[in-house]
Amino acid sequence: MLPEFDRFVPEDVEFSNVTFTPENVMKVMRKLKNKTSCGPDGLPSILFRKLASHLAIPLSLLFNNAISVGKIPDDWKKAIITPISKGGLASDVCNYRPISLTSVACKIIERVIVQHLLSYLSLHRLISRQQHGFLLHKFTTTNLLETMNDWTLAIDSRDGVLAAYIDFAKAFDSVSHPKLYHKLQGYGISGSVLAWIKDFLSARTQCTRVGDSVLNIEYLVSGIIQGSCLGPILFVLYINDIVQMFDECCTCKLYADDLKLYMCISSHDCTSTFQK
Repeated sequence: MLPEFDRFVPEDVEFSNVTFTPENVMKVMRKLKNKTSCGPDGLPSILFRKLASHLAIPLSLLFNNAISVGKIPDDWKKAIITPISKGGLASDVCNYRPISLTSVACKIIERVIVQHLLSYLSLHRLISRQQHGFLLHKFTTTNLLETMNDWTLAIDSRDGVLAAYIDFAKAFDSVSHPKLYHKLQGYGISGSVLAWIKDFLSARTQCTRVGDSVLNIEYLVSGIIQGSCLGPILFVLYINDIVQMFDECCTCKLYADDLKLYMCISSHDCTSTFQK
């Protein structure tokens, strides 16, 4: 059973289609990095960047057909997982972050969709202003500056500050797809775009590569694709309404899945409220 989730936009407001032009496809390709490493399809990003002027038209036609039917090629759903160390004991698998090496062509269509999606979300002010991750003109520094300002004002007022830092275990990997689709509809994302996102996340496979060794292929049943272009913004929408859980006296700051809560303490009652 899906949880209740009120629609954030009127019924006549929706984001249901994306039009790919040779111009916006070429613009994305020219910003690709000059890397020679290949995805599962064997095509490196440097190839698309060097041939951008020749590939822009056929790729725009391919992308428009893909979005119109809400499907992507099966080869674009494959990923090679590269474990990146987060520090700590090297023999502990929990100290590694999985990064997906996916098809460059799929990343191009993702980036165009993300550009249009962010414009839609910004136009209708659907993203919480407390979110600082994966958004234009928002960074870890903007998160820290806003926090520092609030704490400085509290100190000037001779108030204390209570803070709590919350880390969600395997946040990106544990996203429920049905709940994600339910929330996307609440933000007005529908039609061929929603159908394409569903196909993008379904029936995905991945294998882990360490050095020259490749492990068995596994099927994904949940989670957002780390290392993709669309995955981060989908997670931002998934966690976006968490700020509504807290009272106005409790401030919430987000950077993707990193959650920081704090409250200015002027009496014992404030401490009890924050603990609750």
